Amino acid sequence: MYSPFHICRLKYWVSNTPKSRSSSTLNIFTAISVIIYKFQFSIQTFMTAKIKSTQPGYNFIF
Repeated sequence: MYSPFHICRLKYWVSNTPKSRSSSTLNIFTAISVIIYKFQFSIQTFMTAKIKSTQPGYNFIF
């Protein structure tokens, strides 16, 4: 997963690139990476619940 430091560097890089077609692609990539970083904890909880329901012998507590 991306740390906030990586996302800030990526945003800085995107904002300093010349305005071209690749810039919009990088902006989309930045937005997706921010969304993944924001929701990684809920995704982890969801996956843990799936593991817990499929394998009752394992109890994951976060």
